[in-house]
Amino acid sequence: MNKKLILSTLLVGSILIIVGWIAFGSQNGKIYQGINMSPARDIGTNITSTTTHPTFSTKIKEAGYDKLLQNDGPFTVFLPSEAAYANMTEQTRQYLGKPEHSIDQKAVLLFHVVKGKYALSDLKDGMTLTTVQGEQLRFKVKNGTWLINEYAYITVHDINSQNGVIHVIDNLLIPDSLLVNSAN
Repeated sequence: MNKKLILSTLLVGSILIIVGWIAFGSQNGKIYQGINMSPARDIGTNITSTTTHPTFSTKIKEAGYDKLLQNDGPFTVFLPSEAAYANMTEQTRQYLGKPEHSIDQKAVLLFHVVKGKYALSDLKDGMTLTTVQGEQLRFKVKNGTWLINEYAYITVHDINSQNGVIHVIDNLLIPDSLLVNSAN
């Protein structure tokens, strides 16, 4: 074979290896919006290490729940995207933003966490799961996509961590008990 053909074959092979590593992540991690969430790290570390979810990351650190999510678990976390916070109603934002509602703020965070590891394939249409906060999440399939409590879609799924799994959702989950409170 001539040298040019060998060099171009090596170059193309190297590019394919790099593209494959970027697409599938190192250590079989998931690259989500350019951030590698590694299955070798716990959920708390994965969430607080990402720059794509600064609001949720900051809030779980402030509440001390990053430590909870570093425990053995297993846990499933429904991680709100930054757009989820932008989608909140002004009334909800004002209610949760008041210092006197810090207990409710913490309840909202825990409402995104379920004990046990539930990959997307483990969910069943009509299934309910009890959150660490104590209230239930209701799951159904709508137009081929998973919907939680009738308003939050799972947009990215099965981001594995050492102690569970993360699913990204497009709306902030609010416990039913707080939906009543924030309306007052």
